[in-house]
Amino acid sequence: MESGNSESVSQENANESTGLSLLDVLDITISDTEKRLNTGTVNLRDSHTVYFIETKIKENTSTAWRPEHLESFSGIWRRYSEFETLKTYLQITYPYIIIPPLPEKRALFPWQITTTDLFHPEFVDRRKAGLENFLLRVASHKVISFNKVFMRFLQQEDIGSDPISAIGYIGKADAKLKSLGALFMLKKPDKRFEEIKNYSNELYSNISNVLKVRAKLVDRIYAIHKLHANYGRVFTQWAPAEKEIGKELDKASHFFHAYASLSECLDEEEQFADQMKEYLFFSDSLRSVCKAQEMFQYEVECSDENLSAKSMQRENLLQGKKSFMSRWFASVDTDEVRDLKLQQIEAQLRDAETRCKQSSEDANQFVENAQTEIEKFQLQKVKDLKETFVLYAILQIKMCKKALGHWQSLRECIERM
Repeated sequence: MESGNSESVSQENANESTGLSLLDVLDITISDTEKRLNTGTVNLRDSHTVYFIETKIKENTSTAWRPEHLESFSGIWRRYSEFETLKTYLQITYPYIIIPPLPEKRALFPWQITTTDLFHPEFVDRRKAGLENFLLRVASHKVISFNKVFMRFLQQEDIGSDPISAIGYIGKADAKLKSLGALFMLKKPDKRFEEIKNYSNELYSNISNVLKVRAKLVDRIYAIHKLHANYGRVFTQWAPAEKEIGKELDKASHFFHAYASLSECLDEEEQFADQMKEYLFFSDSLRSVCKAQEMFQYEVECSDENLSAKSMQRENLLQGKKSFMSRWFASVDTDEVRDLKLQQIEAQLRDAETRCKQSSEDANQFVENAQTEIEKFQLQKVKDLKETFVLYAILQIKMCKKALGHWQSLRECIERM
């Protein structure tokens, strides 16, 4: 595992042993948003949105283990790109942890009234909620929540150039991803992580299909409700021509308009869509963990190959074997030269053994940590998806009850004719 510095890691491990997270100490909210102009930079857009993060130490919090430099109350503005940099830093520093995803940068799976304007209040509010959820997810994790960079991100304007240089960490991430090209040739891929990688692809595909179906469905429901407004218009025009039933026709038109207005309730479904999108993006975080495991495995295999090569060189020297070129030119090493070469090879062999042992230990430790995190993720996923689908069902029942009420009122109105 890579980390900012040993002091930071020891502090995080100490806090983890308490069984608490930063969220047990700190209230975190994104309370406001603001549109600002881009100044002094070359940017395709002339403005951007910033989000105001408020933090407050919870009452009755013991000072015995309270993190150092944590302010009792603070507020700071952050833009979306800064959240991206933080997520990249956490992903590189803790490769075995499934880092929570950020909300969508642009609207995905839109339907008729979904705005694609990045500065539309509705889109900004939804992204604000998603960014707050990201912070709460990180703050609830017993390891990464006490990372000093994360705590500075919440409360300090300067989060430090040493641990979170955007160019350095993002460049490092790109270099790692490029190196993965060779990892498809792993001699001994871990079947457990291969299954997880396949599952992450299936998770992405399945949730994508759910969101596509949902977008088509709300489009049709929205159209159906709006069409009923035409009934209301026709009944309103008809009513003056009917002396006996004109009054009831006029009332009926109001119920049709009320039924048509139920389409506004579909906006509430965006919360369901956003919750599903979070796990859509979680699939990327799962794949990142799998890629990191492949890198550890690649290092193990490279170390093993290097150790085997050095062992072979040592055996050849001990057996007095000569290369093809030495036989061709009839050159033979003296005992002194051979002993010197043997000493060099043995020193290289010891280094190779040390590297092989260390890479194996690192890989095993990574696998152990990653499996623990994946198990936690699976449990949380089941809990979250269950809650999401239940709330979705409750919303549909609520809409159906309202629709039923309007139709019952309409029936009573017609019966009075």
